[in-house]
Amino acid sequence: MAGKRAEVRVPRIVDKIMKALKREKARKVIDFETLDQARQIAAEQAMKLPSPETLQKTHPAFGIYLFTQNHLVGLLELTSEMRELNQFLDLIEEAQDEYMPSGPPMSPITKSQFFAWFCCDLALGANRENLAEILGTVGLWAGFHPSYGPLFKNFAASRLGLYRHEGVHDGCVKLREVGTGAFFECIVSSGDLGKEGHLWLTRILPPPAGWQKHVVFGTPYQLLLTGEDEWTAFLKRNYPATRRKSDQEAHYFLMKYGLSRNYWLEYLFQAYVNHTPNIIYIRGLPDIEESRPHSSINSFGSF
Repeated sequence: MAGKRAEVRVPRIVDKIMKALKREKARKVIDFETLDQARQIAAEQAMKLPSPETLQKTHPAFGIYLFTQNHLVGLLELTSEMRELNQFLDLIEEAQDEYMPSGPPMSPITKSQFFAWFCCDLALGANRENLAEILGTVGLWAGFHPSYGPLFKNFAASRLGLYRHEGVHDGCVKLREVGTGAFFECIVSSGDLGKEGHLWLTRILPPPAGWQKHVVFGTPYQLLLTGEDEWTAFLKRNYPATRRKSDQEAHYFLMKYGLSRNYWLEYLFQAYVNHTPNIIYIRGLPDIEESRPHSSINSFGSF
């Protein structure tokens, strides 16, 4: 039709990387034989039930996600010299210097929380691609077992959420999401199942194949003083800033990406109050500076 502008397709980062990898494989620049051996061993281990000793510490469903996390980190190391990933790596290094992810008392940003941010939530390019999506594609092409495909996708799509604790049943925590009302029965591997009425800021992953329960990934952050009404108001105030078409889309965008690149990292850093080995306590709202103990206008100091 005359006058109609042609749609311009912006090349995806993952497509550029796959093109480069296929070229490098032909030139034998990357040690794909070593990768293949590591992939086979890891795949065999991930399909087995953990030992009785491991079962006492880690639920098998959570263990499967730990295997997947390790594979993603390994794939990142393998591809770290590729220029297509330079911007990701620069931003990760910058955030690592800023937030010192190690868990309290050094930093309220745990290693699992930092991994989830840089691998799942740090999105670049016109198509908002993240490393879990990119590296998962690389892994499957390189020969990872197809069963890892859904696990990579689960990480890539995951996000933080605000949840009200609705009690414990058969060792699982029932969580209701503030803002969507969705219910989840979850495995919590941190060791603290919490109590009914608590508010948690955490990341939930879907059940891996063969399991029925969702998985709370990493140590939960328990919210103090600010209640469900305050957080519901926060969500409604900030949905418009996401420029999404519906509240559902706005909720996902806000909880995954925030309103700036380091939005949720910065919030956790400034909201920290205290911790136990199994849970981290935070206070305040992301858009009310005086509510956060370590914000620039408060006198509590910083880390």
